[in-house]
Amino acid sequence: MTSGSRVRVEREISALGLSGRFSAVVCGEEAHHKKPHPEALLAALGRLHVERAGAAYVGDSPEDIHMARAAGVRAIGVAGGFPNAAALRQSEPDVLARDLAEAVDTLLSES
Repeated sequence: MTSGSRVRVEREISALGLSGRFSAVVCGEEAHHKKPHPEALLAALGRLHVERAGAAYVGDSPEDIHMARAAGVRAIGVAGGFPNAAALRQSEPDVLARDLAEAVDTLLSES
């Protein structure tokens, strides 16, 4: 789930050699409402046939955390390209990880 356009996202997925690796990709133009509205995240969960209780959303902005909460899924914050780490902390994610690897390790250790 991304707010980016499908054209750009598919180009980047292909450039990274990840084509065919995702069961669902929901892009910005597919949702009427932008983050932090949960519409796009709920669409992704529907496409994946995943219940909210069994889902987690990993994001690097406060809007990501607010969207996850609004969707009723676990909110995982990862310090990344978002310039205001303090705002990410203040959004109070369920887990605040230094990087994606730590976020994955935390989720896997809890299952």
